[in-house]
Amino acid sequence: MIRKRLIPSLLCAMVMLLAVSCSTDFSTAPDLQNDAEMLAANPPSAIPVAEKGPMPGYRYLKLGPNHATSTLDDDPLYASRFIQAWRGGEVRISNFVRVVVPRWTLPYDVNLTITVPDPEIAAAEFGPHPLQFNGYVQIIWEIHEFDLPDDFDYDSVEAWYENDNGTFEPLQTSWDWNYAHLTVYTNHFSRYIITQKVTS
Repeated sequence: MIRKRLIPSLLCAMVMLLAVSCSTDFSTAPDLQNDAEMLAANPPSAIPVAEKGPMPGYRYLKLGPNHATSTLDDDPLYASRFIQAWRGGEVRISNFVRVVVPRWTLPYDVNLTITVPDPEIAAAEFGPHPLQFNGYVQIIWEIHEFDLPDDFDYDSVEAWYENDNGTFEPLQTSWDWNYAHLTVYTNHFSRYIITQKVTS
């Protein structure tokens, strides 16, 4: 008798647990005030990339003619998307760069942005800055869309991020099998730049 009563109770509990786990209402409250404070304290760099000059021994990669298409906005130099922490997501500027955020990597729900500070140079600012992640996100550069010569040496490519003090730090990168996409892993947002080492 107890077993007959226990089975329906267990089934009911399992159904309720399944309904809760499938709910889309897992979002953490976005800390909009915190985002505004971060943006006010750390606005995108007002200094154009080209004016700073590349790191010694490197030159900036140039963007190709097809980069100016955003899938999220009409502005080819800016993209934005609200990402829920539990779901993760992606923000992209087509034919140029995208950032992929795995589930639960964000500390809270947030509006992520990509800003291109110079339409001629392979550089992008990701915001809000200095957002710290609970793990690593991927920044994927669509190198096959860049303006590169036929004999381009892909091993000469270097990725950098800009520190708050204006200096640049090199990054670990990885290529896909046909050198179409360059991936950078990071746990924070900043300005990121793609360069080529000058050999001559």
